[in-house]
Amino acid sequence: MCTTLTGANSTQFEIMRSFKSKYVQKCKELHIEPLQTIVHLSDDFDVTPNAILNLGELTLGQKNAIAIGHALEGNETFVEIILSESYMGDEGCIAICNALVKNKTCLLLNLKGGNIHSKGAASIGRLLKLNLTIQTLILEWNSIGVYDTGIMEIASALKSNRTLLGMIILLIIQ
Repeated sequence: MCTTLTGANSTQFEIMRSFKSKYVQKCKELHIEPLQTIVHLSDDFDVTPNAILNLGELTLGQKNAIAIGHALEGNETFVEIILSESYMGDEGCIAICNALVKNKTCLLLNLKGGNIHSKGAASIGRLLKLNLTIQTLILEWNSIGVYDTGIMEIASALKSNRTLLGMIILLIIQ
């Protein structure tokens, strides 16, 4: 028996299929093995208007975060993107932030424990200047406050960003 997806189901199927396809393609370009957790996300994953992408605690690393950033470009599905404990580093953070600059659906971005330093913090500052949709940003357990440059970019962005309702930053300055 063959079933055909129509309407919203077809759209949901294509959204997840596109996300996974873009992720796998970028993994190949980066010469890394795609994470099976992402590859095996169900094609009929809940991509309703309140969809949550929870990839927290997967220890993604830099290259997987870059691939996820690539997959998120142009994706207007997820209202929450959880990448906590990913250890994405600055380059992964930059890729995620670049992907979300024009995003109009993500309300919560969780980058807790991302091993993010000043370059990543600068990209977060740029994201906060250009994206007026994100309402909650979680940045605790990163090294954002260790160097002045990154935290100053975020502080500057916060002067003009009026949509951010909550931000959690745990600064550990040595």
